[in-house]
Formats: sequence, C-alpha cells, structure tokens
Amino acid sequence: MITKYIAFDTETGGIGEDKSLLTAYFGAYAYENNTFVLMDELELYVRPNDGIYHITAEALGINKINLVEHDKKAITYSKAGGKLREFLIKNSENGSNILIPVGHGVAGDVLFVNKKILNANCWNQYVGYRKLDSGTISQCLITCGLLEDCGAGLSKLAKQLGVKPIGKLHDAKTDAVLALHVVDAMMKLIEEGNRWKSTTKLTGGVLTPEIIDNYFNKITNKGITGD
Repeated sequence: MITKYIAFDTETGGIGEDKSLLTAYFGAYAYENNTFVLMDELELYVRPNDGIYHITAEALGINKINLVEHDKKAITYSKAGGKLREFLIKNSENGSNILIPVGHGVAGDVLFVNKKILNANCWNQYVGYRKLDSGTISQCLITCGLLEDCGAGLSKLAKQLGVKPIGKLHDAKTDAVLALHVVDAMMKLIEEGNRWKSTTKLTGGVLTPEIIDNYFNKITNKGITGD
C-alpha cells in the first residue's frame, strides 16, 4: 500500500478560535521515486453558516483577502465540511490508508479545521495523529547543526533550503505546497547526511560546508511533481 500524505494550510480572519476561517487548501500526495506526487486537491473558500464574519483588519492586510469578492464565491462551513469529508474518504480509501498530515504549524491548522468545518471525530477517521511539520523538523535539524537558526517562519526556512514558492505567500495553497517542498528538502538533507556519514571520517563525521553546498546544488535542481 502506497503511503499517502495530506498537505494543507488555512487562512483566517485573525488569531484565535473566534475568528472566521476564510480559505483552506488540501493536497493529497503519494511519495514515489523519492519525490511527492500530487494525486488530488481541494481548495475551499468558505464563510460562516450565519454569514457573519469575525475578522481583524490586520489579518486581511496580511493575507490580502478581499472580503467582498471572497463572499461571492464562498460556501458555508457546512457545505465545505461535506466536500472535505468526501475528499478524505476518497483519498484515504475510506480510512484504510490513513493520510499523514504535512504543513507548517500543522496542529493549529488541524484545530481550526476541526472547529469550523469538520469535527475531530470525523477527521481522525481518515487523517493520522503523527505529523510532518516543517517547523518541528527544522528545530531538530538546527539542533543537529544541519540548518542555521533563521527563525521559525516558513519563508525563511524555504529561502535557506533554496525552495521557492509557487505563488504569493499567505495564500493557503501556496503556503501548503511550500511547506511540503520544505519538508521534502529536509528529508533529502537527512538522507544525504546519512549517505555521507561514512565518507566524512576525516572531518570527524561532521557535514562540512562543502558537503552541504553540494547537497543544496542537488536539491535545488529537483522539483515536486504535480504542482
């Protein structure tokens, strides 16, 4: 059975569970031939069931969402939940192949999705608890000396790893795919580090700057298919 992943991100009306969910992106991926391959995707533009948005000007200033235009194409939380459930059933083969969540700050996005459009009991039937979070993985690599501590932001991690976004940042799809690319680059960094471990005896088993530069030259010429 092929291991499947779900890369996702949300854009909201501000910080806090009382704020409205506005957009969400979910991409179902398989990991084949050492790369993530897109199998299916769902992009949602949503509004509260009662039609009343709870937002802050600061949040809309960051994600650049035009609320008037957004509302014209948005569907209710209830309808969005139904679409998401169908998406998860299809791509997890009705829960027989649990999807591994991937993203940046995944736990917060899961909480928002569960709070607004699909409850945790339903979500957990199709999506696993163990997550691939670019922020958490980066902290491990920083501790091991494989990454510089450039801050917790996704864009800074991507820049350090030579990964470019597919569109404008603070867009749900762009950020979800960027986080997936970053995780992929980190996985390859770990893989290359293990491969070179036996060849770095002269440096005490430490990845030298030359070795790391060689790695970055390799991964920046590789992409993730299907985006």
